[in-house]
Amino acid sequence: MIAAELVQSRICTVRAACEAVSLRPSSYYYQPHRLEAESLSAALEQEAGRHPTYGSRRLTHQLRRAPYGYPVNRKHIQRLMRQNGLLRPVKRTVCHTTDSHHPYPRYPNLVEGLKIERPEQVWVHGRV
Repeated sequence: MIAAELVQSRICTVRAACEAVSLRPSSYYYQPHRLEAESLSAALEQEAGRHPTYGSRRLTHQLRRAPYGYPVNRKHIQRLMRQNGLLRPVKRTVCHTTDSHHPYPRYPNLVEGLKIERPEQVWVHGRV
């Protein structure tokens, strides 16, 4: 890189070297994270096998921790899980809105067989 050579030879500053070659200074300082894809996939498979109920968030947290220390984000782990078939379906909770097994008496439907032919033919009074 030309800008790096100019800065190392102390000909000019980082800003001047980057302006000379039409580069942003952030590009000069950028250090890409190189991940070994095979070792990350192997670690992901190992953690997913050890914790079969973990999702992408928990597995990302596990892979960032001490033994591994991978600088990964959740979307990257989610993509790898999808590619390797490790994603599990989301468990949906069932919300029960009606309790049919209550101790209160049930009243019969008095208008069940009635044919309604005009407006305001049947009025229902609710209990308080």
